[in-house]
Amino acid sequence: MRAILDSREAGWRTALAARLQRGGWPDGLDAATGVELVIAVAKGVSLTPQRAVEVFGLLHQLLTWQGTRQ
Repeated sequence: MRAILDSREAGWRTALAARLQRGGWPDGLDAATGVELVIAVAKGVSLTPQRAVEVFGLLHQLLTWQGTRQ
């Protein structure tokens, strides 16, 4: 069972990384960091599903942010 779950999560990471490398992650930030952020948010929101709309809204803002880093 663990091997199946690990395999699926690895596939999820690969698909997310490919998507973020095509765009959708602010310039200058590592796509691998974005992958871990998305996974952490998705897993974390399962603990408090009543906050899902707000949490995923903030994630969307972060993923589409085009400002400059300081």
